[in-house]
Amino acid sequence: MSETELTLPQPWRDIDGTERSSFLLSLEDEATEHREALMRMAKQLRSACLVGNAAPVVSKMWERISKPVPGDLVVECSRALHRMDHQGFGILLSRRQEGPTEYDDAWYVQYGNGSRDIARWENCEFMTLPCAG
Repeated sequence: MSETELTLPQPWRDIDGTERSSFLLSLEDEATEHREALMRMAKQLRSACLVGNAAPVVSKMWERISKPVPGDLVVECSRALHRMDHQGFGILLSRRQEGPTEYDDAWYVQYGNGSRDIARWENCEFMTLPCAG
């Protein structure tokens, strides 16, 4: 085994959520429409940014939304947006290389208010939902 393989974290190791009380991450039925509306708006924002000869403001927005960092409100673009999968919408906890090889690109997202409401995603793409100016 190489030194890199020995130092890569194992899936779920050191991934901890936080107890929250936000309506934004509520999994209650009354929050479903709100969550899905945000996901649909994210899909439209993504489409609007993927234009040829983008204006500088659009290029700047794309630069921000296409590179999520831990703490960002995110949505998974390749599957969750199309299926309205609630586990693909939440707060990004971590993105890291894992496993026995460097090819396991894992994303951890807290999708609900409970500290255990965490989903692990692989082979996917996330975008940031810009909430601040």
